[in-house]
Amino acid sequence: MNRQRQFSWMVKPKGFIKLLGGEYELMQMAGGTVLFKFYLSSIIILLIAIISFASIVYAIELLFHALLVEILLSTFLSLLFVLLFIFIVNTFTKDARHRRLLNFSNVTRLGFVMFIGFIISKPIEVFFYRHAIETEIKTHKAELAKKHTLKIEHLFANDLVKLQAERNNYISLGSPADVQRTDSKIAYINQKKRELAAVSTFRIEQGAYFIYRIKVISNEHPGSWLISFAVVTLFFLPIYLIYSISSDEEYFKRKNAQEKRMIERAYNAFTKKYEQIFLQQYGLQLQFYSKYEDPPFNSILKKPPVCRSANDFHERFAQS
Repeated sequence: MNRQRQFSWMVKPKGFIKLLGGEYELMQMAGGTVLFKFYLSSIIILLIAIISFASIVYAIELLFHALLVEILLSTFLSLLFVLLFIFIVNTFTKDARHRRLLNFSNVTRLGFVMFIGFIISKPIEVFFYRHAIETEIKTHKAELAKKHTLKIEHLFANDLVKLQAERNNYISLGSPADVQRTDSKIAYINQKKRELAAVSTFRIEQGAYFIYRIKVISNEHPGSWLISFAVVTLFFLPIYLIYSISSDEEYFKRKNAQEKRMIERAYNAFTKKYEQIFLQQYGLQLQFYSKYEDPPFNSILKKPPVCRSANDFHERFAQS
């Protein structure tokens, strides 16, 4: 009763504990800090899910400006990241009872978690520094518009030079009709240049330049790295809480014993069914053979028979 009161402040603890593959009833009986650490880890994962969804929504909104695309893509990506993260935390939950040192597997998983946290942190940085980099973005857009205008001028420059030469030639020949036709062509090209420049400028103004924003923020605002560090640390917290649980905790002892009993019951049921099938259908009394000393865990191989000498054979069977 005291242990139930101890965790009475928790909201939906059973559901949160199952999120990480824990056994709520066993944790209640075992006591200690296991239940608290599992519950806190689940709460942090819920917070990570909310932050990830908000971050991805903001990034998708900057890139696409389409409500349906934002909803579908944001939901898909946030669920993908969160489910992958939960899966990785669950693998650490299984390793927590073994107290292994950092190995290649652990480093790989931690690196992937760091990568996810780093990716999620970038849209958050862009959101917090959106006003601080407004001048840089406007300058960048103006430079791009200028470059595109020069490219358009260069694109039609040869045609205009040729038409201008033809016009001068027609003037010298005294052919006003040809001059008027050439002027129409020149006017058309100039109009085309203005239209292309207007379209280019409009698209540049509408662009979000998400990658450029990240680049400017990273280079000119070192404080943004604190946001990345905070988000990555938040992603590491559930793993730290789970991995910090001692392997000698009563919960792991009870869980190991429970799992062992389940495996043994299933194995005994299998061997009985095996013997029953051969006895009923073929009239044979057979037992299931295993080459291991400890079935069904199969961790210790049976020792092979030892070959003795010829003298041992004669001593045993000569007299008979």
